Amino acid sequence: MKRLVISIAMAVLPMLIFGQECFTNGTEWITKITTPGNPQTELIKIEKLDGMVNIDGYDALKMHCEYENKPDSKTLLYYVRTEGDKVFFRLPDDDSGTWYLMYNFGLVAGEGCYLYSPLYTDKENNNTPLKDYFKCKSWTKDETSDIYIMDAEEYEDNTCTGLILDGPRWFDGISSTRGISSNIGLGMRSGSISRLIEVKNGNHVFYSYDTSSISQVSHTTPLRYRVDGHNINLSGTEVRDNIQVYYTSGALLGNFTANGNSINISVPNSGMYILKIKNTTISIHVPAV
Repeated sequence: MKRLVISIAMAVLPMLIFGQECFTNGTEWITKITTPGNPQTELIKIEKLDGMVNIDGYDALKMHCEYENKPDSKTLLYYVRTEGDKVFFRLPDDDSGTWYLMYNFGLVAGEGCYLYSPLYTDKENNNTPLKDYFKCKSWTKDETSDIYIMDAEEYEDNTCTGLILDGPRWFDGISSTRGISSNIGLGMRSGSISRLIEVKNGNHVFYSYDTSSISQVSHTTPLRYRVDGHNINLSGTEVRDNIQVYYTSGALLGNFTANGNSINISVPNSGMYILKIKNTTISIHVPAV
């Protein structure tokens, strides 16, 4: 029995450590939001932990949001703090002193808890964040990366009767596949389709999704990049390495060949680009100049 407990602890420990690594100052979640219609519209939302603050004795981080190519859109969404494998948020205009549970990466199959949305509030109940009962179905390892993925169900309450919907999938220690603030489905009340594109802190990429359907990559890679204006400097290459650069639509921008351990690639505009080199794919956000 003791050996079994040790084995379980060793299996769970890397997941807990990884969860703490992501929620640090400077981490940003980049999400693509598609709104059906004629014409269909797309937005790139960037949510970033930027700045520390002490609230009621808690060390917390400020979660800001802005939309690509809209420099005046930056706003403070909420404050974030963690306890073990739990992530809590507090709204900036909430004077009640309440911290709401946003993520619980420690859930195992069959377990559930109430989770609150940082995006939607009940206007008839003092703007209290809306909640759903979130129940873990299973954890599985992603086939193309080192990330574990949770599948879940959502209910109105803990009686687990009257299923609302299959809940959003979670990447362990990172966020929902729909984006950091879309932790629960809430019946998909917004009508838009959200897809997490990338999570990174500086050059450390925790997660990257290939929107051109080339492949999904691990959060670790020997390649490094730096963005300067509309120029991408990629290091860690080898002579004659071929780099394919795609738009997020899947259209090929061009093929580039490295002459050494780094290469400079110029792109025409700001936005998200997909770089494929050998068996590695990286999504890179080029901010507006």
